[in-house]
Amino acid sequence: MFKKFQALISGGKKAFDTISSVKPNVPKTKLDKAKSKLAIATQKTKASTAKLGQTIFESKNKAFKKDDFTFAKSNKKSESNKEAYKRIQEKNTKVLKGMIDDAFKDKKKKTRVFNAPKNFNKGGRVGLKRGTGLMKKKSNVQKIKKTFGPKNKSTKFGMLSVKAGIDKNPNPTLADRIAGAKMKNKKGMA
Repeated sequence: MFKKFQALISGGKKAFDTISSVKPNVPKTKLDKAKSKLAIATQKTKASTAKLGQTIFESKNKAFKKDDFTFAKSNKKSESNKEAYKRIQEKNTKVLKGMIDDAFKDKKKKTRVFNAPKNFNKGGRVGLKRGTGLMKKKSNVQKIKKTFGPKNKSTKFGMLSVKAGIDKNPNPTLADRIAGAKMKNKKGMA
C-alpha cells in the first residue's frame, strides 16, 4: 500500500483512471427508445403508488392528518410576490394603527397607577420606593416617544464641564475631560 502511494507521488503508475467525459444516453433505435419510455413510466408509477399509499393511510387515520391530505390537489391560484407583499403590508398597518389608537386612549385616561401590597418591594423590584405602595406605568404614548422621539445626547460625562462652568455644551467634549481631571485632583488632595 505504501509503495503504491510512493509511486503515485513520484509520478509512477496511476492508481485510478481519470474520468475525462461521460457519454450521453440518447436512445437511437426503436427498441432503445421504447426501453427509455418504459423506465420513465415505471418510475412515475412507483411515485404515484407511494402517493396513493400515503393518502390511503391518512384517510384511515384521521388523527394523523385530520382533513388535510399531504398530496391534496388544489385548483387555487398560488399567491404572487406582489400579493404576499400587499397582504403583509395590510397586516402591519392594522397592527401599527391599533398601537397608535391604544396610545391615544391611554392619554385620555391619564397615567394609570395601581396599588401594590406593602411587601411588594421584596424580591428586588427596581424603581419602586419602599413604603410608597404606588408605581406609575409608562403609557403607550411615552413608550412611542421614547422609541421614535429625538435622542438626548447629554450624558453625565458631558455635564461635567457645564457643572464646572467651563462651557454650556451638554455633549461630551475635550472640556469635560479637563473638568473630570480637575475634579479627580481635588478629591485626591482632600
